[in-house]
Amino acid sequence: MEQKIGYELKYSNPHRHFLNVEMTVSGVKGDVLELQLPSWRPGRYELGDFAQNIQKLAVCDGDGNTLKFKKTTKDRWLVVCSNADEVVLKYNVYAKELGGGSTYLDVDQLYVNPINCCMYVVGREWEECSLQLDIPDEWRVAIGLPIIGKNKFVAKSFDHLADSPFIASGMLQHNSYEVAGVKFNLWFQGEFKPEW
Repeated sequence: MEQKIGYELKYSNPHRHFLNVEMTVSGVKGDVLELQLPSWRPGRYELGDFAQNIQKLAVCDGDGNTLKFKKTTKDRWLVVCSNADEVVLKYNVYAKELGGGSTYLDVDQLYVNPINCCMYVVGREWEECSLQLDIPDEWRVAIGLPIIGKNKFVAKSFDHLADSPFIASGMLQHNSYEVAGVKFNLWFQGEFKPEW
């Protein structure tokens, strides 16, 4: 099976501020898989405890068979693969902190810093990964990643994903301009009326 890593973020519990995450790891080799949620955040030189917001972690193979796992540190998990070539993780992220480096979810918006809600496979950080957003149809997404489908994006590596915070909302406003051949995008969220 081809090696692939994909994340699907589901906007399904906005009133409770829970973001549902599904991570699929294909092309698994070996008896165990180590998963890490970073403790660092781009642009900040301080440790964070993002794993405290992870809840209801469940792990299975590609056929839906439950796999055993254990938490080995505050933000690292070890999955016993049992000859599975695909591993699927499902978990909730409590997303009620609205700030520059946090993840936030309510009825009007989804603001995500992937660094605090997407785990990576130890040893496979440099692989390309995809990001699928399950959001309301009328919403727009302000993101720096290349688009490969409807609400689907691709990152060159986990670091590329981690460096790509985004916001999705039905109230996003967008304009762009170009200077010296470089395109600049302006995105506004909320009831602001910019004078374009």
